[in-house]
Amino acid sequence: PDSLTLTGLGKTDKIYDKESGVQPALFPLDPSSGSCTFIIKINNVTDTIHILYSSYPHLISKECGYTFYHRLDTAYPSGNAFYIYKSSNNITTANEENIRIFY
Repeated sequence: PDSLTLTGLGKTDKIYDKESGVQPALFPLDPSSGSCTFIIKINNVTDTIHILYSSYPHLISKECGYTFYHRLDTAYPSGNAFYIYKSSNNITTANEENIRIFY
């Protein structure tokens, strides 16, 4: 896409806002909740993406402590996106693709 904007449902701060040569975007998941809803705008087309997941703590190291990993249950659009592909059900801190949105 030429441009991408991402905000959380009911939030005003943008999580991601980039134009020209958009690279993959990271969607932050809330470990205290089992779901997140994002408003995503790609090339001036707005959609809502719902993500359902479960979270569990993962020890990085004694020095660094814990982070949360997530197990992706489902991701679905409610609007213009017609397909969401899950490449992995396990979401970690590694820089890897987990979902891909098709329009």
